[in-house]
Amino acid sequence: MSANIRVEGVSKWFGDFQALKPDLAQAYHNLGGTYHTARDYVKAEAAFNEALKRDPDNFDTLIALGAVLKELGRLEESLECLRRAYALRPGDPGCTTQMVLIMRQTEGSDADVKPIADAVVEPPPARRRLRRPGQQPGNHE
Repeated sequence: MSANIRVEGVSKWFGDFQALKPDLAQAYHNLGGTYHTARDYVKAEAAFNEALKRDPDNFDTLIALGAVLKELGRLEESLECLRRAYALRPGDPGCTTQMVLIMRQTEGSDADVKPIADAVVEPPPARRRLRRPGQQPGNHE
């Protein structure tokens, strides 16, 4: 089944569903995800914006809209969505990673990158390898 057939099917289903539950933000989020998967970024943006009208603090929708805006080349707007999401869940690794990647692509944002990158995207502590009784250091047999 091609992506276009799926999108058409979802769009028809969504129209029927919208008549029953017009204020359900999750339905718009899901529709946006379908359009995003089909790489129809303009329709995805519209659907995610509709979801945010109904639930302005939806972390997942903010992340998804940020990804769509990035695909559309609108990095500053994408970064703003990600900052809103970060404010809802400080330290979320996925959100932080996306913010750092976009900040590195935009001019004049280097000062913003370091504190976020240092605070959240730090390497995990080194793990010590446990030895079996009688095992010599460096001998991993």
